[in-house]
Amino acid sequence: MASGLESFISKTVSVICQDGRNFIGTLKGFDQTVNIILDESHERIYSQNGIQQVVLGLHIIRGDNVAIIGQVDDTVDSRLDFSNIRAEPINPVILIKTLFIIIAIILTTSVDRQMVNNVSAHRQQQPCSYGLNKNQNENIIEDQIPTIVLYENIPIKEYIDKGQRKRFSIPLPESNPITITVTPTAGIEWRLASYNTTIEKSFSLSCGSSGEYDIFIMATTKTQICVSYTLAYNHIPNWPYVNWTTPAKIRFQYQPKRLQLLLKWSKSKVAVQEIQYCLSINVHKPQKSLCQALGTASKNTCTKFNLNNMLQSTRFDLFRKIDTSQMNVICTGYRTQQMLRGLRLKTLYYVDIFAVHTGLNNFTYLYASDVVWFNRTQPLRLVEDKTVVGKLSILGGLSVFIFKIPTHRTTNFFQLFITPCSSKVDVKIIKDKKIVKSIDNVNKPQVIRMNGTNSGEKYVIRVIDADDNMNNKKVEISVTTKKHFQTLPSLPKSFEVMEVSEYRTCNSTVIAWNSSLDVRNIKYRIFVIRESIDDNVSLSNYCIDHSKITRHPQFQKVYCIPGEKSEIQQFTITGLSPGGYYIIYLTASLGNER
Repeated sequence: MASGLESFISKTVSVICQDGRNFIGTLKGFDQTVNIILDESHERIYSQNGIQQVVLGLHIIRGDNVAIIGQVDDTVDSRLDFSNIRAEPINPVILIKTLFIIIAIILTTSVDRQMVNNVSAHRQQQPCSYGLNKNQNENIIEDQIPTIVLYENIPIKEYIDKGQRKRFSIPLPESNPITITVTPTAGIEWRLASYNTTIEKSFSLSCGSSGEYDIFIMATTKTQICVSYTLAYNHIPNWPYVNWTTPAKIRFQYQPKRLQLLLKWSKSKVAVQEIQYCLSINVHKPQKSLCQALGTASKNTCTKFNLNNMLQSTRFDLFRKIDTSQMNVICTGYRTQQMLRGLRLKTLYYVDIFAVHTGLNNFTYLYASDVVWFNRTQPLRLVEDKTVVGKLSILGGLSVFIFKIPTHRTTNFFQLFITPCSSKVDVKIIKDKKIVKSIDNVNKPQVIRMNGTNSGEKYVIRVIDADDNMNNKKVEISVTTKKHFQTLPSLPKSFEVMEVSEYRTCNSTVIAWNSSLDVRNIKYRIFVIRESIDDNVSLSNYCIDHSKITRHPQFQKVYCIPGEKSEIQQFTITGLSPGGYYIIYLTASLGNER
Protein backbone atom coordinates (compact mmCIF):
# COMPACT_ATOMS: atom_id res chain seq x y z
CA MET A 1 0.00 0.00 0.00
CA ALA A 2 2.92 2.28 0.69
CA SER A 3 4.75 1.48 -2.53
CA GLY A 4 5.48 4.56 -4.60
CA LEU A 5 4.68 7.08 -1.82
CA GLU A 6 8.38 7.66 -1.03
CA SER A 7 8.77 9.54 -4.29
CA PHE A 8 6.10 12.03 -3.24
CA ILE A 9 7.87 13.14 0.01
CA SER A 10 8.24 16.97 0.24
CA LYS A 11 6.16 17.40 -2.93
CA THR A 12 2.73 18.96 -3.34
CA VAL A 13 0.18 16.16 -3.60
CA SER A 14 -3.57 15.77 -3.86
CA VAL A 15 -5.28 13.17 -1.65
CA ILE A 16 -8.79 11.98 -2.49
CA CYS A 17 -10.54 10.15 0.37
CA GLN A 18 -13.04 7.31 0.29
CA ASP A 19 -15.72 9.75 1.44
CA GLY A 20 -15.00 12.11 -1.45
CA ARG A 21 -13.08 14.79 0.47
CA ASN A 22 -10.05 16.25 -1.33
CA PHE A 23 -6.93 17.61 0.39
CA ILE A 24 -3.91 19.34 -1.17
CA GLY A 25 -0.63 19.92 0.66
CA THR A 26 3.04 19.06 1.06
CA LEU A 27 3.55 15.37 1.88
CA LYS A 28 5.60 15.25 5.07
CA GLY A 29 5.50 11.46 5.39
CA PHE A 30 3.41 8.44 6.37
CA ASP A 31 3.48 5.93 9.23
CA GLN A 32 3.23 2.13 9.27
CA THR A 33 -0.54 2.24 8.93
CA VAL A 34 -0.12 4.59 5.96
CA ASN A 35 -1.70 7.58 7.69
CA ILE A 36 -0.87 10.46 5.34
CA ILE A 37 0.70 13.56 6.92
CA LEU A 38 0.27 16.80 4.95
CA ASP A 39 1.71 20.23 5.76
CA GLU A 40 0.54 23.62 4.46
CA SER A 41 -2.59 21.75 3.46
CA HIS A 42 -5.96 22.94 2.15
CA GLU A 43 -9.28 21.15 1.88
CA ARG A 44 -11.50 21.69 -1.13
CA ILE A 45 -15.18 22.45 -0.60
CA TYR A 46 -17.56 21.82 -3.51
CA SER A 47 -20.78 23.75 -3.86
CA GLN A 48 -23.03 24.98 -6.62
CA ASN A 49 -21.06 28.23 -6.50
CA GLY A 50 -17.79 26.55 -7.37
CA ILE A 51 -14.79 25.12 -5.58
CA GLN A 52 -13.45 26.85 -2.46
CA GLN A 53 -10.56 26.01 -0.14
CA VAL A 54 -10.10 26.18 3.63
CA VAL A 55 -6.61 26.40 5.14
CA LEU A 56 -5.83 23.51 7.51
CA GLY A 57 -2.05 23.68 8.07
CA LEU A 58 -0.62 20.41 9.36
CA HIS A 59 -3.18 17.65 8.73
CA ILE A 60 -3.29 13.86 9.15
CA ILE A 61 -5.48 11.65 6.94
CA ARG A 62 -6.35 8.14 8.09
CA GLY A 63 -4.90 5.44 5.84
CA ASP A 64 -8.15 3.49 5.59
CA ASN A 65 -9.84 6.61 4.23
CA VAL A 66 -7.30 7.27 1.43
CA ALA A 67 -8.58 6.41 -2.08
CA ILE A 68 -6.19 8.16 -4.51
CA ILE A 69 -2.99 10.10 -4.03
CA GLY A 70 -1.04 11.84 -6.77
CA GLN A 71 1.41 14.65 -7.40
CA VAL A 72 -0.05 18.04 -8.30
CA ASP A 73 1.18 19.57 -11.54
CA ASP A 74 1.75 23.25 -10.86
CA THR A 75 1.21 24.06 -14.53
CA VAL A 76 -2.47 23.24 -14.20
CA ASP A 77 -4.88 25.12 -11.96
CA SER A 78 -5.44 22.49 -9.27
CA ARG A 79 -8.36 24.41 -7.83
CA LEU A 80 -10.63 23.63 -10.77
CA ASP A 81 -10.46 19.91 -11.51
CA PHE A 82 -8.50 16.69 -11.05
CA SER A 83 -6.91 16.47 -14.53
CA ASN A 84 -3.56 17.48 -13.13
CA ILE A 85 -3.31 14.49 -10.75
CA ARG A 86 -1.12 11.61 -11.88
CA ALA A 87 -3.18 9.08 -9.98
CA GLU A 88 -1.63 6.10 -8.28
CA PRO A 89 -4.60 4.03 -7.08
CA ILE A 90 -4.19 2.52 -3.64
CA ASN A 91 -7.57 0.87 -3.60
CA PRO A 92 -10.07 0.73 -6.49
CA VAL A 93 -12.62 3.47 -5.89
CA ILE A 94 -15.24 5.45 -7.76
CA LEU A 95 -14.79 9.15 -6.99
CA ILE A 96 -17.99 10.71 -5.63
CA LYS A 97 -18.16 14.36 -4.62
CA THR A 98 -20.04 14.29 -1.29
CA LEU A 99 -22.28 17.29 -0.68
CA PHE A 100 -21.62 19.52 2.30
CA ILE A 101 -23.44 21.95 4.57
CA ILE A 102 -21.59 25.26 4.78
CA ILE A 103 -22.04 27.30 7.93
CA ALA A 104 -21.13 30.90 8.76
CA ILE A 105 -21.57 32.62 12.11
CA ILE A 106 -21.81 36.40 12.22
CA LEU A 107 -21.95 38.53 15.37
CA THR A 108 -23.62 41.92 15.13
CA THR A 109 -24.40 44.57 17.71
CA SER A 110 -27.75 46.34 17.85
CA VAL A 111 -26.23 49.30 15.98
CA ASP A 112 -24.85 47.00 13.28
CA ARG A 113 -28.24 45.30 12.86
CA GLN A 114 -30.07 48.58 12.40
CA MET A 115 -27.59 49.64 9.73
CA VAL A 116 -27.92 46.30 7.92
CA ASN A 117 -31.71 46.56 7.85
CA ASN A 118 -31.65 50.12 6.56
CA VAL A 119 -28.84 49.73 4.03
CA SER A 120 -28.81 46.19 2.68
CA ALA A 121 -26.60 46.86 -0.35
CA HIS A 122 -23.72 48.67 1.37
CA ARG A 123 -22.82 48.06 5.00
CA GLN A 124 -21.27 51.15 6.53
CA GLN A 125 -19.93 49.21 9.56
CA GLN A 126 -18.62 45.66 9.43
CA PRO A 127 -20.00 43.41 12.17
CA CYS A 128 -17.90 40.82 13.98
CA SER A 129 -17.53 37.71 11.82
CA TYR A 130 -16.77 34.27 13.18
CA GLY A 131 -16.91 31.80 10.31
CA LEU A 132 -16.06 31.53 6.67
CA ASN A 133 -13.84 33.83 4.68
CA LYS A 134 -15.12 36.89 2.90
CA ASN A 135 -15.99 35.16 -0.38
CA GLN A 136 -17.86 32.37 1.36
CA ASN A 137 -19.83 34.83 3.48
CA GLU A 138 -20.91 36.76 0.40
CA ASN A 139 -22.14 33.53 -1.19
CA ILE A 140 -24.42 32.36 1.60
CA ILE A 141 -25.38 35.43 3.69
CA GLU A 142 -28.45 37.37 2.68
CA ASP A 143 -30.29 39.83 4.90
CA GLN A 144 -33.66 38.89 3.36
CA ILE A 145 -33.57 35.31 4.71
CA PRO A 146 -36.27 34.74 7.38
CA THR A 147 -34.80 34.49 10.86
CA ILE A 148 -35.52 31.71 13.38
CA VAL A 149 -34.77 32.76 16.98
CA LEU A 150 -33.01 30.18 19.16
CA TYR A 151 -33.40 29.83 22.92
CA GLU A 152 -30.86 28.31 25.28
CA ASN A 153 -30.90 24.51 25.52
CA ILE A 154 -33.92 24.27 23.19
CA PRO A 155 -32.88 22.55 19.93
CA ILE A 156 -34.73 23.37 16.71
CA LYS A 157 -35.00 20.88 13.84
CA GLU A 158 -35.51 22.19 10.32
CA TYR A 159 -35.65 20.64 6.85
CA ILE A 160 -33.44 22.33 4.30
CA ASP A 161 -33.88 21.82 0.54
CA LYS A 162 -31.22 21.79 -2.10
CA GLY A 163 -29.88 25.33 -2.58
CA GLN A 164 -31.97 26.68 0.30
CA ARG A 165 -30.49 28.93 2.96
CA LYS A 166 -31.48 28.97 6.62
CA ARG A 167 -30.82 31.72 9.16
CA PHE A 168 -30.89 31.25 12.94
CA SER A 169 -30.45 34.05 15.46
CA ILE A 170 -29.10 33.91 19.03
CA PRO A 171 -29.55 37.07 21.12
CA LEU A 172 -26.76 37.25 23.68
CA PRO A 173 -27.35 40.28 25.93
CA GLU A 174 -24.21 39.65 27.99
CA SER A 175 -20.79 38.23 27.24
CA ASN A 176 -20.67 34.57 28.26
CA PRO A 177 -19.08 31.28 27.23
CA ILE A 178 -21.21 29.90 24.40
CA THR A 179 -21.31 26.67 22.39
CA ILE A 180 -23.32 26.46 19.15
CA THR A 181 -24.11 22.99 17.81
CA VAL A 182 -25.35 22.16 14.30
CA THR A 183 -26.12 18.49 13.68
CA PRO A 184 -27.19 17.14 10.26
CA THR A 185 -29.55 14.24 10.85
CA ALA A 186 -29.42 12.69 7.38
CA GLY A 187 -25.95 11.19 7.80
CA ILE A 188 -24.24 13.51 5.33
CA GLU A 189 -20.95 15.17 6.00
CA TRP A 190 -20.71 18.82 6.91
CA ARG A 191 -18.14 21.32 8.05
CA LEU A 192 -18.10 24.31 10.35
CA ALA A 193 -15.35 26.84 9.66
CA SER A 194 -14.39 29.29 12.38
CA TYR A 195 -11.18 31.17 13.08
CA ASN A 196 -9.78 29.41 9.98
CA THR A 197 -9.97 26.08 11.84
CA THR A 198 -12.18 23.13 11.01
CA ILE A 199 -14.52 22.24 13.90
CA GLU A 200 -16.75 19.20 13.98
CA LYS A 201 -20.33 19.41 15.24
CA SER A 202 -19.96 22.52 17.42
CA PHE A 203 -18.60 26.05 17.52
CA SER A 204 -17.39 27.23 20.94
CA LEU A 205 -16.24 30.56 22.31
CA SER A 206 -14.69 30.53 25.76
CA CYS A 207 -15.90 34.11 26.11
CA GLY A 208 -18.41 35.19 23.50
CA SER A 209 -19.02 38.92 23.11
CA SER A 210 -22.50 40.26 23.69
CA GLY A 211 -24.61 40.89 20.62
CA GLU A 212 -26.71 39.00 18.07
CA TYR A 213 -25.27 35.78 16.65
CA ASP A 214 -26.62 34.88 13.20
CA ILE A 215 -26.08 31.34 11.93
CA PHE A 216 -26.34 31.01 8.15
CA ILE A 217 -26.62 27.48 6.76
CA MET A 218 -26.55 26.47 3.11
CA ALA A 219 -26.74 22.93 1.70
CA THR A 220 -26.64 21.42 -1.75
CA THR A 221 -28.92 18.51 -0.92
CA LYS A 222 -32.19 18.04 0.91
CA THR A 223 -31.71 17.07 4.55
CA GLN A 224 -32.73 17.83 8.12
CA ILE A 225 -30.60 19.78 10.59
CA CYS A 226 -30.75 20.35 14.35
CA VAL A 227 -29.46 23.66 15.75
CA SER A 228 -28.99 24.53 19.46
CA TYR A 229 -26.75 26.48 21.80
CA THR A 230 -25.76 26.44 25.47
CA LEU A 231 -24.22 28.97 27.81
CA ALA A 232 -21.58 27.69 30.22
CA TYR A 233 -21.26 30.09 33.17
CA ASN A 234 -19.06 27.64 35.06
CA HIS A 235 -18.07 24.68 32.93
CA ILE A 236 -16.55 22.24 35.44
CA PRO A 237 -13.70 20.15 34.04
CA ASN A 238 -12.58 16.86 35.50
CA TRP A 239 -11.18 18.52 38.62
CA PRO A 240 -12.67 17.12 41.85
CA TYR A 241 -11.23 19.72 44.21
CA VAL A 242 -13.62 22.58 43.53
CA ASN A 243 -15.90 23.03 46.56
CA TRP A 244 -19.05 24.61 45.14
CA THR A 245 -21.12 24.39 48.35
CA THR A 246 -18.92 26.53 50.65
CA PRO A 247 -17.69 29.59 48.74
CA ALA A 248 -14.99 31.75 50.27
CA LYS A 249 -15.83 34.86 52.28
CA ILE A 250 -14.81 38.40 51.44
CA ARG A 251 -13.70 40.69 54.24
CA PHE A 252 -14.17 44.45 53.91
CA GLN A 253 -12.28 47.21 55.69
CA TYR A 254 -13.78 50.65 55.23
CA GLN A 255 -11.95 53.96 54.90
CA PRO A 256 -14.89 56.26 54.14
CA LYS A 257 -12.97 59.50 54.70
CA ARG A 258 -10.57 58.55 51.90
CA LEU A 259 -13.33 56.88 49.87
CA GLN A 260 -11.33 53.65 50.00
CA LEU A 261 -12.29 50.03 50.57
CA LEU A 262 -9.88 47.18 51.30
CA LEU A 263 -10.94 43.72 50.14
CA LYS A 264 -9.42 40.56 51.64
CA TRP A 265 -10.22 36.92 51.01
CA SER A 266 -8.73 33.59 51.99
CA LYS A 267 -6.33 31.78 49.69
CA SER A 268 -7.55 28.70 47.86
CA LYS A 269 -6.89 25.53 49.85
CA VAL A 270 -6.07 23.52 46.72
CA ALA A 271 -3.68 24.24 43.83
CA VAL A 272 -2.26 27.19 45.76
CA GLN A 273 0.66 27.63 43.35
CA GLU A 274 -1.61 27.67 40.28
CA ILE A 275 -4.64 29.72 41.35
CA GLN A 276 -4.69 33.42 40.45
CA TYR A 277 -7.51 35.82 41.20
CA CYS A 278 -9.55 38.42 39.32
CA LEU A 279 -12.34 40.49 40.85
CA SER A 280 -15.20 42.51 39.43
CA ILE A 281 -17.03 45.36 41.14
CA ASN A 282 -20.06 47.25 39.86
CA VAL A 283 -23.26 48.90 41.11
CA HIS A 284 -25.75 47.02 38.90
CA LYS A 285 -25.78 43.27 39.59
CA PRO A 286 -23.53 40.31 40.47
CA GLN A 287 -21.61 38.56 37.70
CA LYS A 288 -22.04 34.86 36.95
CA SER A 289 -18.70 34.46 35.20
CA LEU A 290 -15.48 36.34 34.57
CA CYS A 291 -16.37 36.34 30.89
CA GLN A 292 -19.59 38.22 31.65
CA ALA A 293 -17.67 40.78 33.69
CA LEU A 294 -15.04 41.26 30.96
CA GLY A 295 -17.73 41.65 28.30
CA THR A 296 -19.54 44.28 30.35
CA ALA A 297 -16.33 46.16 31.01
CA SER A 298 -15.21 46.10 27.36
CA LYS A 299 -16.43 48.82 25.00
CA ASN A 300 -15.45 46.76 21.94
CA THR A 301 -18.07 44.09 21.24
CA CYS A 302 -15.71 42.29 18.83
CA THR A 303 -13.11 41.71 21.53
CA LYS A 304 -11.83 38.15 21.81
CA PHE A 305 -10.72 37.93 25.42
CA ASN A 306 -7.39 36.16 25.97
CA LEU A 307 -7.27 35.61 29.72
CA ASN A 308 -3.74 34.27 29.61
CA ASN A 309 -2.43 37.45 28.00
CA MET A 310 -4.47 39.48 30.47
CA LEU A 311 -2.93 37.73 33.47
CA GLN A 312 0.58 38.13 32.09
CA SER A 313 0.28 41.74 31.00
CA THR A 314 -1.76 43.18 33.86
CA ARG A 315 0.06 45.23 36.50
CA PHE A 316 -0.99 43.86 39.86
CA ASP A 317 -1.23 47.17 41.75
CA LEU A 318 -2.24 47.13 45.41
CA PHE A 319 -4.21 50.38 44.90
CA ARG A 320 -6.68 50.70 42.03
CA LYS A 321 -9.06 53.56 41.33
CA ILE A 322 -12.43 52.42 40.04
CA ASP A 323 -15.17 54.04 37.99
CA THR A 324 -18.48 53.62 39.81
CA SER A 325 -20.48 54.18 36.63
CA GLN A 326 -18.87 51.19 34.86
CA MET A 327 -17.91 47.58 35.36
CA ASN A 328 -14.42 47.27 36.85
CA VAL A 329 -12.35 44.09 36.40
CA ILE A 330 -9.08 43.83 38.34
CA CYS A 331 -6.67 40.87 38.38
CA THR A 332 -4.53 40.56 41.51
CA GLY A 333 -2.36 37.60 40.52
CA TYR A 334 -1.65 35.41 43.54
CA ARG A 335 -2.38 38.25 45.97
CA THR A 336 -5.53 37.89 48.13
CA GLN A 337 -6.25 41.54 48.86
CA GLN A 338 -6.98 44.69 46.89
CA MET A 339 -7.41 48.33 47.91
CA LEU A 340 -10.09 50.16 45.89
CA ARG A 341 -10.17 53.93 45.58
CA GLY A 342 -12.72 56.39 44.25
CA LEU A 343 -15.81 54.77 45.78
CA ARG A 344 -19.02 56.73 46.26
CA LEU A 345 -20.76 57.08 49.62
CA LYS A 346 -24.27 55.66 50.11
CA THR A 347 -23.73 53.23 47.23
CA LEU A 348 -24.35 49.49 47.00
CA TYR A 349 -21.53 47.56 45.28
CA TYR A 350 -21.56 43.99 43.96
CA VAL A 351 -18.19 42.29 44.40
CA ASP A 352 -17.34 38.97 42.73
CA ILE A 353 -13.98 37.20 42.94
CA PHE A 354 -13.02 34.59 40.33
CA ALA A 355 -10.30 31.97 40.67
CA VAL A 356 -8.25 31.24 37.55
CA HIS A 357 -6.52 27.85 37.49
CA THR A 358 -3.51 28.47 35.28
CA GLY A 359 -2.67 24.76 35.30
CA LEU A 360 -6.05 23.79 33.78
CA ASN A 361 -5.97 26.00 30.67
CA ASN A 362 -7.15 29.03 32.71
CA PHE A 363 -10.26 27.25 33.97
CA THR A 364 -12.21 29.98 35.79
CA TYR A 365 -14.89 29.67 38.46
CA LEU A 366 -16.69 31.96 40.88
CA TYR A 367 -14.65 31.87 44.09
CA ALA A 368 -16.43 34.41 46.31
CA SER A 369 -19.29 36.87 46.01
CA ASP A 370 -20.74 39.53 48.29
CA VAL A 371 -22.61 42.83 48.42
CA VAL A 372 -21.24 45.84 50.30
CA TRP A 373 -23.01 49.05 51.31
CA PHE A 374 -20.31 51.71 51.28
CA ASN A 375 -21.08 54.53 53.69
CA ARG A 376 -19.81 56.14 56.84
CA THR A 377 -20.16 53.80 59.81
CA GLN A 378 -23.05 54.66 62.11
CA PRO A 379 -21.80 54.53 65.73
CA LEU A 380 -23.71 52.50 68.31
CA ARG A 381 -24.88 54.60 71.25
CA LEU A 382 -23.76 53.37 74.65
CA VAL A 383 -26.11 53.56 77.65
CA GLU A 384 -24.64 53.33 81.13
CA ASP A 385 -24.53 49.76 82.54
CA LYS A 386 -26.03 48.28 79.37
CA THR A 387 -23.97 45.81 77.33
CA VAL A 388 -23.83 46.52 73.59
CA VAL A 389 -22.54 44.05 70.97
CA GLY A 390 -20.59 45.27 67.95
CA LYS A 391 -20.04 43.00 64.94
CA LEU A 392 -16.56 43.49 63.59
CA SER A 393 -17.03 41.17 60.59
CA ILE A 394 -20.06 43.04 59.21
CA LEU A 395 -18.48 46.47 59.60
CA GLY A 396 -15.29 45.39 57.89
CA GLY A 397 -13.07 44.96 60.96
CA LEU A 398 -14.33 48.10 62.70
CA SER A 399 -17.00 48.79 65.29
CA VAL A 400 -17.76 52.36 66.44
CA PHE A 401 -19.51 53.38 69.66
CA ILE A 402 -20.44 56.79 71.04
CA PHE A 403 -20.93 57.77 74.69
CA LYS A 404 -22.13 61.09 76.07
CA ILE A 405 -21.21 61.86 79.68
CA PRO A 406 -24.51 62.21 81.62
CA THR A 407 -25.19 65.48 83.41
CA HIS A 408 -26.28 63.83 86.68
CA ARG A 409 -23.03 61.96 87.27
CA THR A 410 -20.93 62.66 90.42
CA THR A 411 -17.51 61.51 89.16
CA ASN A 412 -15.01 62.88 86.66
CA PHE A 413 -14.25 59.58 84.90
CA PHE A 414 -15.88 56.73 83.06
CA GLN A 415 -14.91 53.08 82.64
CA LEU A 416 -15.23 50.78 79.65
CA PHE A 417 -15.62 47.01 80.08
CA ILE A 418 -14.27 45.58 76.80
CA THR A 419 -14.83 41.87 76.01
CA PRO A 420 -13.36 40.66 72.69
CA CYS A 421 -15.34 37.53 71.93
CA SER A 422 -12.88 35.49 69.83
CA SER A 423 -10.22 37.82 68.51
CA LYS A 424 -7.66 40.46 69.39
CA VAL A 425 -8.73 44.11 69.09
CA ASP A 426 -7.31 47.60 69.33
CA VAL A 427 -9.32 50.22 71.24
CA LYS A 428 -9.10 53.95 70.53
CA ILE A 429 -10.98 56.64 72.50
CA ILE A 430 -11.55 59.82 70.50
CA LYS A 431 -12.65 63.26 71.65
CA ASP A 432 -13.10 66.22 69.29
CA LYS A 433 -11.63 64.13 66.44
CA LYS A 434 -8.42 63.50 68.42
CA ILE A 435 -7.28 60.21 69.90
CA VAL A 436 -7.00 60.74 73.66
CA LYS A 437 -6.32 57.11 74.61
CA SER A 438 -5.24 54.01 72.73
CA ILE A 439 -4.93 50.40 73.93
CA ASP A 440 -3.64 47.74 71.54
CA ASN A 441 -3.89 43.94 71.47
CA VAL A 442 -6.80 43.47 73.86
CA ASN A 443 -7.36 39.69 73.79
CA LYS A 444 -9.38 39.14 77.01
CA PRO A 445 -11.89 41.09 79.13
CA GLN A 446 -10.36 44.37 80.21
CA VAL A 447 -11.50 47.52 81.99
CA ILE A 448 -10.30 50.84 80.52
CA ARG A 449 -10.57 53.95 82.69
CA MET A 450 -10.81 57.44 81.20
CA ASN A 451 -10.13 60.27 83.69
CA GLY A 452 -10.70 64.00 83.48
CA THR A 453 -14.12 63.93 81.85
CA ASN A 454 -16.81 66.61 82.05
CA SER A 455 -20.59 66.46 81.82
CA GLY A 456 -22.03 66.60 78.32
CA GLU A 457 -18.79 65.59 76.56
CA LYS A 458 -19.02 63.10 73.70
CA TYR A 459 -16.50 60.32 73.25
CA VAL A 460 -16.14 58.02 70.27
CA ILE A 461 -14.82 54.51 70.95
CA ARG A 462 -13.38 52.74 67.93
CA VAL A 463 -12.78 49.00 68.29
CA ILE A 464 -10.60 47.68 65.47
CA ASP A 465 -9.93 44.04 64.65
CA ALA A 466 -6.22 43.32 65.17
CA ASP A 467 -6.30 39.75 63.79
CA ASP A 468 -6.00 38.90 60.11
CA ASN A 469 -8.40 36.00 59.75
CA MET A 470 -11.91 35.44 58.47
CA ASN A 471 -13.77 34.60 61.72
CA ASN A 472 -17.19 35.99 62.51
CA LYS A 473 -15.98 38.40 65.21
CA LYS A 474 -17.86 40.37 67.81
CA VAL A 475 -17.00 42.63 70.72
CA GLU A 476 -19.07 43.38 73.82
CA ILE A 477 -18.72 46.75 75.51
CA SER A 478 -20.29 48.28 78.60
CA VAL A 479 -19.74 51.72 80.18
CA THR A 480 -20.25 53.22 83.61
CA THR A 481 -19.37 56.48 85.45
CA LYS A 482 -19.43 54.69 88.84
CA LYS A 483 -16.71 52.82 90.69
CA HIS A 484 -18.24 49.42 89.93
CA PHE A 485 -20.26 48.14 86.99
CA GLN A 486 -23.81 47.48 88.09
CA THR A 487 -24.16 44.09 86.35
CA LEU A 488 -20.54 42.97 85.89
CA PRO A 489 -18.10 41.66 88.53
CA SER A 490 -14.64 43.08 89.02
CA LEU A 491 -11.96 41.27 87.07
CA PRO A 492 -9.40 38.97 88.74
CA LYS A 493 -5.64 39.40 88.48
CA SER A 494 -5.42 36.47 86.08
CA PHE A 495 -7.85 34.47 83.91
CA GLU A 496 -5.84 31.25 84.14
CA VAL A 497 -7.47 28.12 85.57
CA MET A 498 -4.86 25.75 86.99
CA GLU A 499 -4.92 22.10 88.03
CA VAL A 500 -3.43 21.22 91.42
CA SER A 501 -1.82 18.01 90.21
CA GLU A 502 -0.81 16.70 93.63
CA TYR A 503 -4.48 16.28 94.52
CA ARG A 504 -5.33 14.35 91.34
CA THR A 505 -6.85 10.87 91.73
CA CYS A 506 -8.22 8.30 89.29
CA ASN A 507 -11.68 9.90 89.29
CA SER A 508 -11.15 13.48 90.48
CA THR A 509 -8.89 16.50 90.35
CA VAL A 510 -8.59 19.92 91.99
CA ILE A 511 -8.61 23.19 90.08
CA ALA A 512 -7.62 26.66 91.32
CA TRP A 513 -8.10 30.19 90.03
CA ASN A 514 -7.69 33.83 91.04
CA SER A 515 -10.79 35.14 92.75
CA SER A 516 -12.58 38.26 91.62
CA LEU A 517 -11.48 41.42 93.43
CA ASP A 518 -15.09 42.53 93.81
CA VAL A 519 -16.30 43.23 97.36
CA ARG A 520 -19.79 42.12 96.38
CA ASN A 521 -20.98 38.53 96.45
CA ILE A 522 -19.68 36.52 93.50
CA LYS A 523 -21.06 33.27 92.10
CA TYR A 524 -18.97 30.86 90.04
CA ARG A 525 -20.07 28.22 87.55
CA ILE A 526 -17.75 25.40 86.53
CA PHE A 527 -18.62 23.58 83.28
CA VAL A 528 -17.03 20.18 82.56
CA ILE A 529 -16.78 19.01 78.94
CA ARG A 530 -15.28 15.67 77.88
CA GLU A 531 -12.90 15.93 74.92
CA SER A 532 -11.33 13.24 72.77
CA ILE A 533 -7.85 13.61 71.27
CA ASP A 534 -9.31 14.13 67.77
CA ASP A 535 -11.86 16.77 68.83
CA ASN A 536 -11.30 20.39 67.94
CA VAL A 537 -13.27 22.05 70.72
CA SER A 538 -12.66 25.76 71.12
CA LEU A 539 -14.24 27.55 74.06
CA SER A 540 -11.84 30.47 74.13
CA ASN A 541 -14.76 32.74 73.27
CA TYR A 542 -15.42 34.97 76.27
CA CYS A 543 -18.92 35.72 74.95
CA ILE A 544 -20.25 32.13 74.91
CA ASP A 545 -23.46 31.90 76.90
CA HIS A 546 -24.34 29.10 79.30
CA SER A 547 -26.98 27.55 77.08
CA LYS A 548 -24.47 26.98 74.26
CA ILE A 549 -22.07 25.24 76.62
CA THR A 550 -24.72 22.91 78.01
CA ARG A 551 -25.82 21.98 74.45
CA HIS A 552 -22.33 20.75 73.60
CA PRO A 553 -22.52 17.01 72.71
CA GLN A 554 -19.69 16.20 75.17
CA PHE A 555 -21.05 18.32 78.03
CA GLN A 556 -21.01 16.35 81.31
CA LYS A 557 -21.86 18.49 84.34
CA VAL A 558 -21.92 21.98 85.84
CA TYR A 559 -21.13 23.10 89.39
CA CYS A 560 -22.50 26.29 91.00
CA ILE A 561 -20.45 27.53 93.96
CA PRO A 562 -20.28 30.79 95.98
CA GLY A 563 -17.21 32.97 95.87
CA GLU A 564 -14.74 33.19 98.74
CA LYS A 565 -12.98 36.26 100.08
CA SER A 566 -9.58 34.79 99.35
CA GLU A 567 -7.05 35.52 96.64
CA ILE A 568 -6.99 31.91 95.37
CA GLN A 569 -10.06 29.68 95.32
CA GLN A 570 -10.08 25.90 94.81
CA PHE A 571 -12.67 23.30 93.89
CA THR A 572 -12.65 19.49 93.52
CA ILE A 573 -14.18 18.03 90.35
CA THR A 574 -15.34 14.43 90.73
CA GLY A 575 -16.74 11.70 88.47
CA LEU A 576 -13.92 11.85 85.91
CA SER A 577 -12.87 8.84 83.81
CA PRO A 578 -9.26 7.62 83.98
CA GLY A 579 -7.30 8.62 80.89
CA GLY A 580 -9.96 11.10 79.77
CA TYR A 581 -9.39 14.64 78.44
CA TYR A 582 -11.54 17.45 79.81
CA ILE A 583 -12.14 21.14 79.17
CA ILE A 584 -12.96 23.25 82.24
CA TYR A 585 -14.91 26.44 81.56
CA LEU A 586 -15.28 28.89 84.48
CA THR A 587 -17.60 31.91 84.68
CA ALA A 588 -18.22 34.55 87.36
CA SER A 589 -21.40 36.58 87.83
CA LEU A 590 -23.34 38.86 90.12
CA GLY A 591 -26.54 36.90 89.54
CA ASN A 592 -27.08 37.98 85.91
CA GLU A 593 -25.28 34.96 84.40
CA ARG A 594 -22.22 36.97 83.33
